[in-house]
Amino acid sequence: MAASDAAAKRRRLNEGLADPKLQQSSTGIRASTSGSRPSPSHGRGYEVFLSFRGADTRKGFTDCLYNSLRDAGVDVFRDNEELHVGEEIGPQLIDRIERSKISIPIFSKNYASSKWCLREFACMTECRKRMKQTMLPIFYDVTPNEVQHPEKGIYAEAFSKHVEDSKRNPRINVQKWRKALLEVGTLKGWDLQNDTNGHEGQLIKLVVRRVLSDLKKGHLILTEKLVSVDDKKRAIMRLLDVGKEDVRTIGVFGMGGIGKTTLAKVIYNEIMGYFDSCSFLKDIRATLLHFDGLKCLQNQLAADLSRCEDQDFTTTDEGTNELQRRFREKKVLVLDDVDHSNQLEALVSVAWFAPGSRVIVTTRYKNALNLTPKELRYEVEEMKLDWSMELFCKHAFRGITSTTAATTTVTSTSTAASQAPSALVAASSSGSIYASSETSSVSIPSAAPKMPSEITGKTVEEIIKEWNAELQERTGKFRKQASAIAEWDKRILQNRDVLLRLEIEVAKVVEMQARLERQLELIETHQQEVDKALQSIEEEAERFIRTDLHEQAEFIERELEQMTKQIKSIIQNLNSNQGGELAAVDGMTPLDVVWILNNQLSSLMWIDEKAEEFSSRIQKLAGQGSAAEHELMGPKFWLS
Repeated sequence: MAASDAAAKRRRLNEGLADPKLQQSSTGIRASTSGSRPSPSHGRGYEVFLSFRGADTRKGFTDCLYNSLRDAGVDVFRDNEELHVGEEIGPQLIDRIERSKISIPIFSKNYASSKWCLREFACMTECRKRMKQTMLPIFYDVTPNEVQHPEKGIYAEAFSKHVEDSKRNPRINVQKWRKALLEVGTLKGWDLQNDTNGHEGQLIKLVVRRVLSDLKKGHLILTEKLVSVDDKKRAIMRLLDVGKEDVRTIGVFGMGGIGKTTLAKVIYNEIMGYFDSCSFLKDIRATLLHFDGLKCLQNQLAADLSRCEDQDFTTTDEGTNELQRRFREKKVLVLDDVDHSNQLEALVSVAWFAPGSRVIVTTRYKNALNLTPKELRYEVEEMKLDWSMELFCKHAFRGITSTTAATTTVTSTSTAASQAPSALVAASSSGSIYASSETSSVSIPSAAPKMPSEITGKTVEEIIKEWNAELQERTGKFRKQASAIAEWDKRILQNRDVLLRLEIEVAKVVEMQARLERQLELIETHQQEVDKALQSIEEEAERFIRTDLHEQAEFIERELEQMTKQIKSIIQNLNSNQGGELAAVDGMTPLDVVWILNNQLSSLMWIDEKAEEFSSRIQKLAGQGSAAEHELMGPKFWLS
């Protein structure tokens, strides 16, 4: 049964029909409420409202689901059950439920034991009926059958208690709760055990994907004035065959302005909900001509795949390695406006993709799809004349069909634009064209219609004639511009290899410059470290010199003190000597003393200025001692 459902879903998708599970509309329009409820204009609207039993899932499954939705950019409200006052839900909470676009009740074992949770769920059910709000129930550790029939199974005891309480309190509307729970069986939700075999992370991924699809998060902006898209979309969807577990690259090619990018956007919005992550890279041909174009595309692709802020790879090699790591899940990737297969090889490799992934490539040149099998290529043909006229009228006349008088003008415009949608839109976007059509050829509803002559003083034929003349002039200018653009395209195509080589050389220069900058930063860092080391050495040397000088000064001071003692001892010996040859003191003769005095006493600041006289007396005394024997010398005072 599950296999047949999956096959039916794939068949609907590939025929271009939306899966009801992913395409259910969420209008979120709030109806008027009664009594004391606050006006919706005064409250804040949320995209998703979570209802759960806090004791069961608050810190586990619900917390993970809440943060996953927030990370995906969804504005979520979760009720703080611990702050409830009483059993009645207040008007503010009711307003938040009503103003939410999607409500998600998480049924757990004790959900029905909480009157507050049951009142929330009853309110959510009313909003689903009255305001077409989307409800996505999750059956966490209970089955849908147990929720539908609360008198039986796991909810029986809680409901029996509610029935008893309702007898004492008529405000407890058990019948209303029972009816709301019974309707859950009509909704498509998720059963944790049956849908994901108990894997909570996988279930959260399914819920987030569904919510993003319902809210159209990440959808590309498209004009409402699309023409002749459905048939082309169905043809490409059949080629994509979404749901089949293989990796496919689909090539969409055709002339410039034919509508390839618009068609790719339509397909992207249609299938993005079936994939883990998506990316739409536009204008690849023009981007790669810019400086660092490949790295810019890699940064955008990495940011899209991880759903985070912009990346900033240092080199293209770093980007390639990181992208290869991020393509492990099922992806859908659109590469818009590629003009050479080398650009695909430089950006992504099919070998990176996980099974089930899809790549859509749009290009002007068929030979750019050499890597795509022929059976997976789709050529966008020129629009037929009737489609061209419809597209022109939608833009030129605001969707109002032109009269017969203007049909010739529309036909000539459509033919001149070669059935290219972008050219038709450009030709029909002139304000003067609409002004002329408004006064002549278009029947625009108004309160008081006026004749053209009453507005401009000209007949309809004169106005159309002037319009035709202006159109011919604009057609000539358009053809000149188209020729110039075609010439530029031709030149770019002829010099494509040169431009690619230049891009490669520029990338090498940029990488070399980045490498040199990193080396200069490294040199500067080393220089700072050397400066710090030299400063430390200088401080150490200065400290050592100061210490050494201090030690030398102390040594000299000790030597001087010792010499002073020796000199004093010699003087005392001389004063006490009564005759004969002077004896040596401490191994020093009087001549040694004279030599010391001649050479050292000049540095002694405390020696009396009579040191010279003292020296001569010593010499004289030594001579007398050797010439005369037993000559007595009277006592002398050598120092005054």
